[in-house]
Amino acid sequence: MSNPTDIEFGKQSAAISALNEYCHSNMIIGIGSGSTIIYLIQELIERIKLNKLSNIQCIPTSFQSKQLIQQSSNLLGLNSLDEYPQIDIAFDGADEVDLNGNLIKGGGACMFQEKIVAERSVY
Repeated sequence: MSNPTDIEFGKQSAAISALNEYCHSNMIIGIGSGSTIIYLIQELIERIKLNKLSNIQCIPTSFQSKQLIQQSSNLLGLNSLDEYPQIDIAFDGADEVDLNGNLIKGGGACMFQEKIVAERSVY
């Protein structure tokens, strides 16, 4: 069984790796929901503060991600699909992923919005 600290470190590492690989300045990004998204938003904010990123516009898929974006002191732009119907990339988590890359996505109220944002993502 995994240590909770190891799990949180894994989530943080996944968020940082995703940003390193796929995020750059002047992007419109979908922000999913869940515990890993917290690390992703924290890292986005830190990179903006350090001038490593700029002009990041976010499309939240949930109340949770909208609140996190709003709490960024306007470092992250809060937008909607009405404003940006095409987005560059969507970041979202999964409940479980096996060694073959198969994943289980939770249900719930956010899932429909997450699917719409992911469908409108170029990447």
